[in-house]
Amino acid sequence: MEQNATLDSLRKTLAIAKAQKGVLFCLLANLFVPMLPHLFLLILPFQIYFAYRLAKLVKIGYPPIWVIGMFIPLLNLLLLFLLAHQSTAAIRGAGFEVRLFGADLKAIEEALDRKK
Repeated sequence: MEQNATLDSLRKTLAIAKAQKGVLFCLLANLFVPMLPHLFLLILPFQIYFAYRLAKLVKIGYPPIWVIGMFIPLLNLLLLFLLAHQSTAAIRGAGFEVRLFGADLKAIEEALDRKK
């Protein structure tokens, strides 16, 4: 039973790390929105997807509320930062290092392979 719990927690950590990378790239893309205003409409679907997924995985609040926040400029940046911060805490809590552009997915995948 302990092995399954560890496998499940590693799978969840990997899912959090992947969603965190998406959130971080959305934050990076938002830096260019003042220069290219239509870019907001292009990255909005990605922001919605990753915000919902990460809020659900990390279990902070009601995920549809996070989605609504993605439609409001500047508030979406704050919410993305909060999601990135919460996911960083979850990944570090699982014992993995988090750098500027998220956790090392290879390290988590290797840990998962070792547990199988």
